[in-house]
Amino acid sequence: EIDFPAAEVPEFACQGPGCLFKSCRLCKQESHPNLKCEEVTQQAEHHRHRVEEAMTEAALRSCCHCLKKGITVRFQKSEGCNKMQCPKCKKDSCYVCRAAIPREVGYAHFCQDPRQPGRPCPKVCGKCDLWDHKNQEEIEAERVK
Repeated sequence: EIDFPAAEVPEFACQGPGCLFKSCRLCKQESHPNLKCEEVTQQAEHHRHRVEEAMTEAALRSCCHCLKKGITVRFQKSEGCNKMQCPKCKKDSCYVCRAAIPREVGYAHFCQDPRQPGRPCPKVCGKCDLWDHKNQEEIEAERVK
């Protein structure tokens, strides 16, 4: 058996039955015959950063009341119900559908059917849920997949 230095023969092909996966012996990543290891790492970092940015963007909300005035106020839900209050103008909006909630509507914007947490509305009323049964980060991660 001849052992070649990784710099001379950077690609390793698994000889396992049905596998034949090719990997780089230098960086231990999937084989990248036309790219240097550093370039692969940079591309992976760039992709990871873009995914993180997209997930953050999906979780952020803008106040629809302030936007009408040309003011951008962004906030993110970390816990609690889906009735959100803008930190600047103190007006309410729905975290789920992003609609403005007039003061006279208030909690009537949300499903009023009593139910166990995490269960869907038995009447399928079409209104937004007041509470999410999952962690907000899990919901957003599933949504942006």
